[in-house]
Amino acid sequence: MKFILYSSDATLSDVDLQQLLAAAIEKNARLNVTGFLMSHSSGFIQYIEGEASTLDDLYEEICADKRHCHINTLLEANIEQRMYQDWSMGHVYIDDDQMIEQLKCTDGLTLFEILKARTLFLYPNDFSTQQA
Repeated sequence: MKFILYSSDATLSDVDLQQLLAAAIEKNARLNVTGFLMSHSSGFIQYIEGEASTLDDLYEEICADKRHCHINTLLEANIEQRMYQDWSMGHVYIDDDQMIEQLKCTDGLTLFEILKARTLFLYPNDFSTQQA
């Protein structure tokens, strides 16, 4: 099993976020992929986890998706167990552009730790209600 953490630019006004989330939840449940998506005014930061070959195929599809540009793999590693086993696709919107810019300037491991702390400890109840 492994995880991938990546960022991408996207114009959210061109993306129906609710439709994207509904499709991701359905697809991830079918593929046994879990994780979360942080959206912000200029794109996404996403963490996905699952079986390595499934995740590699999914990430290849994400990279080919025309709604994304400037995709940047921030961190990728093998894992023993899932961190988000109950979330086909948790979601939170971050409207703090300054925070997003700071996150983009940090290294992948530091960003991963920040996002992990934010999603697991500050928003545990939000994810259960925002999974569509």
